[in-house]
Amino acid sequence: MEQGWCDGQALMRRREVERVTGLSRAGIYKKMRLGDFPEPIKIGAYAVAWRVRDVQRWLQDPTAWRAEGQRIPEPEPEPAR
Repeated sequence: MEQGWCDGQALMRRREVERVTGLSRAGIYKKMRLGDFPEPIKIGAYAVAWRVRDVQRWLQDPTAWRAEGQRIPEPEPEPAR
């Protein structure tokens, strides 16, 4: 990440998140849906961004990362026959 982003209070947009994580847009949103990637914050009517500190925490250990207070998604019920 760039020099000015070290304090963790900064925000990064999706393309920057893709660049630093190596994930695609679909990969980011799939991991978010599963609770395996930080949620973004809304910064405008049609814009979101991620906290740098959240992405940095995820980068430290992507396989063990779990959002604080985030519930594990339950499996979808079987359709009635």
